[in-house]
Amino acid sequence: YLIKEDRWEKLPTRTPVGLLASSATVSKDEVIFFGGVNQQIFSGYFLDYFVHSGGEKEKQDAVAQHYFDRKPADYLFNRYVLAYNTSTNQWRFLGIDPNPGTVGAALAVSGNTITITGGEIKPGLRSRESKTVILKDGKLEWKAQQTLPSVSATEAQEGPAGAFAGYAQGTLLVAGGANFPGAWKQFSAGENFAHKEIGRAPRLNSSHGYISYAVF
Repeated sequence: YLIKEDRWEKLPTRTPVGLLASSATVSKDEVIFFGGVNQQIFSGYFLDYFVHSGGEKEKQDAVAQHYFDRKPADYLFNRYVLAYNTSTNQWRFLGIDPNPGTVGAALAVSGNTITITGGEIKPGLRSRESKTVILKDGKLEWKAQQTLPSVSATEAQEGPAGAFAGYAQGTLLVAGGANFPGAWKQFSAGENFAHKEIGRAPRLNSSHGYISYAVF
């Protein structure tokens, strides 16, 4: 986006891998990307569901069952960390996320510390972890993941996707997002189609409003 001219301009480049719903931040002249869906698998699902099924519900149900009944690793969410230099119009490889790839994760930056929270680890199942990486001299140093706190003493953490995050006085704040309440219970019981027959809803706490976390 050209601020002075108030217009968008298409760049003469393409992403090395699918980066839909990735998380990104800026470091000097580079935009750094984490996560993102596998374009072939993702687009293939919608092609099968809406086109190849002919609109027949029975075929669409079969497509959905086949697509969602897989383990997280089978979706090949992007784990490559990539940097795009806006000055040179070049991409470079920074490393591989040692944790499961995520989609729609919340990203926050404090100095050279990048924290990525939640996001999907497979369609319908959110990560309950917060991962931190230090970016220094163009290299990545990953720290141990932190598990998000439970919603209450009786309600398990489902993890958020599409949440917002930021640091305030050294404290990481994560708010908002959506998930499928009960998905982790079904997945832990062996159901890969973790959100089957579960309606998607904003994650509410025990009283009202969107759930929020404070991770120190």
